[in-house]
Parts: sequence; structure tokens; C-alpha cells
Amino acid sequence: MKDAPLLTALAPWFGSARMNALLIGREIGKQALVGIPFCGGCSEIVHIDARQILLADKHRHVITLAKTVACREGYAQLERMVDKILVHPDSLDEARRTLARIEANGDESRVDPEWAAAYFANVWLSRSNAGTDSECRQPLAARWTSSGGSSVKRWRSAISGLGYWHRVLRENVECRCLDWREWTGKWKDASSNALYIDPPWQDAGCEYVHKFTKEDHGELADWLRSLRHTRVVIRHSDHPLYRELYPEWNWVVIGGRNQGNKKISECLIIKGESYIDKEKAPYGWCPECGESLSASKEYVRCVNGCIKLQPRVWHEPSQWPRRVAECEEQQV
Repeated sequence: MKDAPLLTALAPWFGSARMNALLIGREIGKQALVGIPFCGGCSEIVHIDARQILLADKHRHVITLAKTVACREGYAQLERMVDKILVHPDSLDEARRTLARIEANGDESRVDPEWAAAYFANVWLSRSNAGTDSECRQPLAARWTSSGGSSVKRWRSAISGLGYWHRVLRENVECRCLDWREWTGKWKDASSNALYIDPPWQDAGCEYVHKFTKEDHGELADWLRSLRHTRVVIRHSDHPLYRELYPEWNWVVIGGRNQGNKKISECLIIKGESYIDKEKAPYGWCPECGESLSASKEYVRCVNGCIKLQPRVWHEPSQWPRRVAECEEQQV
């Protein structure tokens, strides 16, 4: 795993896997090539151990941002441009006018500091809904109370984190603006390769710019099942459609959070053996830090102390208290 990033995702993607990126990297394992057809905010690549990573997405803005951050000259210009942007509604409006002009021109994804700066400002100055129909309609992430984080600090932290992503994306990552169907005739089905698949979820993914229908999920499953040697790791909710599409694959239930920051269960669906299965972590994995949970007669707890759970609660992630203090309050 690479050094811990200051910025855990290149873009604050709707429904991203930032919380479980470490577990996803462990489940993919060490590979020669890892393909990610639905890269979104790119949070998982930090934890992937591969000689080469191929990122792709249909979303032109995020691929332009990734390409520009990876380019030495493009990154230098981008950093200078975003450093001049203030947290203000006018800054957000200007960024969106730039994106609207690009959309109207139908420009192809490329290294473009102006375009990348506009998209970076759009998603990090506003509320986190990148990748959705409303990503260019979200209001400025302004704070009117002392609770919660600082909008200015969030923006400056995002800018500070760009240097880390520049190093990561230059190291071994190739970025392309592709539909997943363009992979089917090009992907080399080899035991040294792996695919990480995180498409828009059935039902929950209806808000994305690029929709994914039930038929799309079925077509994707047909291709993935046809691969004989490639390791495949899919992230999805425990949805009946996916139980029907992948009935014989290994299912690992992990903790997660929805957009309202409420704990939920999500699944990693694996073609091949699970590297983080229950035999190696009988009580599951901590959704906060990714380490295994251990048990005593009274509690199930994380080795790092993130959570401390009563036995009747640990198996249901949606009921997990976020911190030890919450659990202790429940017992009073």
C-alpha cells in the first residue's frame, strides 16, 4: 500500500468506496494488471498493488482531471490555477460556466488544466455529489454554524492533496475515457490480471449522469462470467438482482456508509477465493480502519479501538455505534 493520502479521493464521488478502499485493495491482491472500468473518484487505486492500473470511466470531466493531474506540466498549471480560487459562490459559478461551455462543444477528454481546474472547483467547493445529474447544481459547501468542518479547510486540504495524487497517477496508472463495453474485445483474460467492478448500483445508482439499467447489469455479468482466468472483485449492495447474477461467487459482507453517513452493509463479490474471508477474520472487518475485529465474552472490538460492540449488535453493521462512547451510553 502507498503512503496514506491527504486526499482520499480525486473527486468526492457519490457512493464512493473511500471507507472500504483498503479492504478492496486487499481483496484484489497483488496483480500484474488491474483494470477499473468504473473508476469514479479513484479512491481504491491508492490501495491496489499492481505493476499497471488501467482506469476508465465514461465521465469526461473526471478522466480529464485524472489525466491533467498525472501530467507534470498539466499538474503544475492546475495547482497554480486552483490555488487562486477562493471559497465563494462566484468561484463556483465561474467553474460551472467553463464546464457548460465544454459540454456544449462536446470536447473529448484530454490534458487540460483549465477544464480540470473547473471540475475540481465544482466538486470540492460544493456539496459532495460528483458523478450525479446534480453535480453542477449543488450549492456552495458553506457553514453557518460552528458544528462540522470548515469549508475553507476542506478546499485547502483538497488542493494540498493534489501533489499526492500526481505521484500516484504518474507511477503506474493509465487513464482513458471509455464505456465498459469497449473493454470486452480488448481485455486479456489472464491469471495475472484482475478487474475491479463498481458500476452504478441497481436502484441506488439512478442519480448518476451515466445510468445503468437492469439490462446493463445483466450484460456486464455475462461478460464477467465468461472470463476464465481473470480475478474479478465487484462492489455492490446485497441486492436480489446481484444474488441472481452471481449466485456461485464468493460474497463478503462489509460495513459501509450511505450518503447520509449512516452505516449500511455492502458486499464484495469475488470470482475466485476471498483473501479477507471469515476464516481469516471470524468477526469481520472494521469499517473505520479495515483491520479485523476480535471478540471476548462481552465485546467484539477493533484491534485499533475504532469500535466496541455488544455481541448482539456486531453482526448487523447498520446498528453499529460509531465510537466506543456511543456503545457505553447504550448500556447505561
